[in-house]
Amino acid sequence: TKMIGIMALLFMTPLPAHAAKMALSPASGEFKTNCATAANIIVNTEGQNSMAADAFLRYSPDEIEIVDQMSGVGGTQLRPGSVYESYPGNIVSNGVIRLTAFNREGFYNGRGILGSIVFKAKPVVQSSTISFDYSPGRTTDSNVADVASNDMLNGAYGATYTFVTGKCGEDSSPPVVEGMKPAPDEIGVPLDSDITF
Repeated sequence: TKMIGIMALLFMTPLPAHAAKMALSPASGEFKTNCATAANIIVNTEGQNSMAADAFLRYSPDEIEIVDQMSGVGGTQLRPGSVYESYPGNIVSNGVIRLTAFNREGFYNGRGILGSIVFKAKPVVQSSTISFDYSPGRTTDSNVADVASNDMLNGAYGATYTFVTGKCGEDSSPPVVEGMKPAPDEIGVPLDSDITF
C-alpha cells in the first residue's frame, strides 16, 4: 500500500514545463498602403536553451505583398535575425512564409528577433492578418527545439494590421548592429579572424 501511494505521488508531481513563445511584433498597427512595413518574428525561449526554431506563417497574397530582403538569392526571402547561427530555410511563396534557423554549436536562450517580414498592403486593402501555423504537439508547423530536439513551443501569436492611404513616412530609426563575432572586448582572438555582424 505504501509503494502504491508513493508511485501515485510521483505521477502526480508536475514535470518541469518546457515553454517557448513566438509572436509578431508589432501585433497590430495602422500603416500606409503601398509603403514598406516591417514586422519582427520574436522568439522567446523563456529561460530554456534552444538549438533551433521553425516559423511557419500564413498571409493573404491578395492583400499584402512580401518584399524580398535578399536580392542575391532567387525568390522572395525574409530578413534573417541574429538569434541562431544558420538560416537555411527562408522561403516565401503563395501565402506561406517559412523560416528555419539552427545553431551548429552552442544554444540560444532569451528573447530576440528570429527574422523580419517586410511587406506592403495592396491598393484598397483595409486590413490583413499574418498568422502562425501552430498546433501543440505537431512537428510540421512552427516549433522551437530544445537541446535534445524536443519541441518546447507552447504559444504562437500572429498579428492584424490596418492600412490607410497617405504618404510613406521617412526612416527615423537608426541602424542597429547585432550578432557581432568576435564579441566586443573579446580576448585572445587571432588578428586574421573574420568579423561578422
